[in-house]
Amino acid sequence: MESYNKEHADNPIDIQYTDADASAALIDLYNGRYDDIMNLFKPSAIWEGIVCIVPNIPQTLEIAAVAAVIGIVLGFLLALFRIKKFPVLSQFATLYISFMRGTPLLVQLFLSYYGIPVMLNILNYKFGWEFSVNDIPSMLFVFVAFSLNEAAYMAESIRAAILSVDRKDIEAACWMLSVRLRIRA
Repeated sequence: MESYNKEHADNPIDIQYTDADASAALIDLYNGRYDDIMNLFKPSAIWEGIVCIVPNIPQTLEIAAVAAVIGIVLGFLLALFRIKKFPVLSQFATLYISFMRGTPLLVQLFLSYYGIPVMLNILNYKFGWEFSVNDIPSMLFVFVAFSLNEAAYMAESIRAAILSVDRKDIEAACWMLSVRLRIRA
């Protein structure tokens, strides 16, 4: 490892410091002895990043829309399973929500991308199917991972929203609905 040397002051980015010299280098940076330090921030890099991101916005919106629709439907079902306390379904929903909310989305993407083909190969072997795993578009794995993740978060949001309404308010709303239905009939 090359030690700190004042002769390298023309290009401070390439200098590698030892532990003993790191404090001296930081003091030089703080006192403004390096003119090239502004090369660390390049406004042109922001524009280059934007140019790369903009063409992919429709695909991102598609992923978000599909995940939201599927996530709301599955989340509503999971919330009902937890609220109604069905014997097996409530425990499954609790475990599922805990797992999905406790693991990073990137890990879930990897599990989806590598796990679904493995499961399909096992099913092909067990049942004698001839399903080609290579024909599955990669966006399907993204939709699965994002939708299942969204479902776990939506389930907790919907469950909290339903449980926040007082029981007496629900009874009053049902009574008002029955009165309106009798008036119309």
